[in-house]
Amino acid sequence: MPDTAPTPAGRISETFRLRREVYDRLVEAKGAGTVEQQVRLTGVARATLFRIRGGDPPSLTSAVKIADALGVPLNALFERVKDTA
Repeated sequence: MPDTAPTPAGRISETFRLRREVYDRLVEAKGAGTVEQQVRLTGVARATLFRIRGGDPPSLTSAVKIADALGVPLNALFERVKDTA
C-alpha cells in the first residue's frame, strides 16, 4: 500500500494555481472589475480571493464556485505547476 498523506484542508493540490490573466479577463467580461463585485459574483470570500490570486492553491469548493460563476471548466482557470521539491 503506498504511503500517501491526504491533501490538507480540502485543498485540490499544492501544484495547482489560478491562471490570473484568464481570471482577470473573465471577471472583466462579467462586469466585475472590483474585488467586491468579484466576491458577489463568485460567492468566495474576499480574503480567499486574495490568497488564490496570490498563488495559493484553492479549495475544491472555491475553485468550483469561481469556475461556475465564470462559466468555464476548472482547467480553464487553474493550471498545474511542476513541484520543485
